Amino acid sequence: MAESTAEEKRRLSFESHIEEYIDKNQDILDDNTNPPNRKGMRRYGRYKINSIPTKLNSKLKQSLNLCSRTKYDLTDVRDGFALGVVKDAHDIEASLSRNFSFFDLQDPQLSIIKEIIEHIKLDIIDFLKVNFKIMNVRAYETSPSCEAGAGPNSPHSDGGFFDGTHKILLYVNGADDNHGTTVVFIEKTGNVISGPPGTYLLFNPKTTRHQGIIPKKHKKILVEITLYPWEDLIIEPICGGVNGIFPLEA
Repeated sequence: MAESTAEEKRRLSFESHIEEYIDKNQDILDDNTNPPNRKGMRRYGRYKINSIPTKLNSKLKQSLNLCSRTKYDLTDVRDGFALGVVKDAHDIEASLSRNFSFFDLQDPQLSIIKEIIEHIKLDIIDFLKVNFKIMNVRAYETSPSCEAGAGPNSPHSDGGFFDGTHKILLYVNGADDNHGTTVVFIEKTGNVISGPPGTYLLFNPKTTRHQGIIPKKHKKILVEITLYPWEDLIIEPICGGVNGIFPLEA
């Protein structure tokens, strides 16, 4: 599925904005403990784990339970968003449709997610050393019957994103063997994320190899928040659809 000419122009405009921001903020975005990437950005071989309050996590879980579910659909991309899966699209669509259910996030859920971001924003800024902008929000569940290696459950780094993109993975049911979790690879060491319901992982998914772990007993419910270092703090959650990854306009 190729991008339309209009989408390509918007993507190039957005890329230009990102490059300009990186050039102006190299001193903020540099991390002296890691080797340099292009334009002064650094490869963040690090991550942060924390958790949100139990009541706030319970509020989110109750709201997600009211959501309808949808299968992975290549055409589910909101206007103004870049496509996610393009290469081997239909094979990937079939695999993701069999193994994952995506939540149809609406205003009630996005409102709670905004409340969560508001609660943890200082934690994020402390990690990034700069303000940030929310680029996309998705949520999906994985059952114990999920096929091994399906989609994000194989070791990978996220493609299609700009340097400096970070993600928050929020484990609504907790991160452990029974509820599913994630392995983050730093150099050659696999670090298994663990924690109670409401645990979240903050990391750079483009430069940090990682792998989803299938739950053994219960459903894994994951809220995925994509963000980017930004001049201003913009925490309004937006949803680009299951195959939208970030807005094409700054």
